[in-house]
Amino acid sequence: MYKKNFNRREFIKKSAVGFLGLTAFNMISPMARKAAYAFENSGVEYRILGRTGLKVSSVGFGAMKMTDNSVLKRAFDLGVNYVDTADCYQGGNNEIKVGEAIKGKRKDVIVVTKVHPASEAAMMRSLDTSLSRLNVDYIDVMQLHNAAPKQISNPEVIRILTKMKDSGKIRFIGTSSHGDIEGCIYAAIKAQVYDMVLVSYNFESPQTVTDAIAKTAESGVGVVAMKTQAGGYKTTENITPHQAMLKWVLQNKNVATTIPGVVSISQIEEFFDVMGMKMGSSDWKNLNKYGQAIDSIYCRMCNTCNGKCPKKVQIQDIFRALMYAQGYKDMQLAKSTYDNINNQQNASVCTDCNICSVKCKYSLPIKEKLAKAHSLFC
Repeated sequence: MYKKNFNRREFIKKSAVGFLGLTAFNMISPMARKAAYAFENSGVEYRILGRTGLKVSSVGFGAMKMTDNSVLKRAFDLGVNYVDTADCYQGGNNEIKVGEAIKGKRKDVIVVTKVHPASEAAMMRSLDTSLSRLNVDYIDVMQLHNAAPKQISNPEVIRILTKMKDSGKIRFIGTSSHGDIEGCIYAAIKAQVYDMVLVSYNFESPQTVTDAIAKTAESGVGVVAMKTQAGGYKTTENITPHQAMLKWVLQNKNVATTIPGVVSISQIEEFFDVMGMKMGSSDWKNLNKYGQAIDSIYCRMCNTCNGKCPKKVQIQDIFRALMYAQGYKDMQLAKSTYDNINNQQNASVCTDCNICSVKCKYSLPIKEKLAKAHSLFC
């Protein structure tokens, strides 16, 4: 039975976060006001990415799965100016594709990539490799990749990221996280060196994440939302309300931009059209139906299962790999994500357990999903 209460979301929609009128606008924070609608003649909605001062299109481009750079070129032609990639996407080929697409457009495009927390030599080498693949002299935002709060707060990691910024090879420092979103957000705020955070955020996210995002914006740290499409699962009713899901995220004006994963020109055109559109009754109805359809499938990445398994199985990371396989339909990405999990902490460890001692906050069938992961990836 689907448990989400859309009355609560209707309240959010009509609150200051919903930003539906002048009164609400006057009530929100000055930092949130900076992220308000700013439509250009082209019809593109721009928002300010926190203290970076960067003016970003509210619909950005998640390039992780992109293989045809003509899709990204089309996005640039429309007015999308924010593109997110990473050093590890497609074994580095994704950065090369992005570099090809931005040729001749560098001054008009905000290029964002990622580096894994490691030694100084490894992180600096990764930075130089990214610069070479992208064929640029500098990167606008370098994000710590899929970091935990301890990594975000680590003085040595902070020192290395600051050294990158001081070198002029990057302009701003960011961090990304798939799990313990609130913990990562508050760690980034406390560190006082991160200019932005990239976090999973969609209509299935708990209110605590929305609250943490508001705190981030108030601190001057910019917020970018990923996983906006809640897995993009195909359901028995074939309900995939992509525009409605993106609208839900964008009604929160504390979010500067979004990076839905895009692989085709039709997708970027569909997402682009969302800018400035309000949630309608049909959108809420579709979200409710889709929410019910994925209720027993979708991992909210709430982090409550983290550390609960006596065998230290990385349940959340395994579930993310499953989402890439079953939702994204990208087995290569799913397998690479799973293969990054230590062999002593993946689903193969679960084969000796008759029952799972870990209980999901959202009643997901953990043992069943781990068994599925084992059959797919092992």
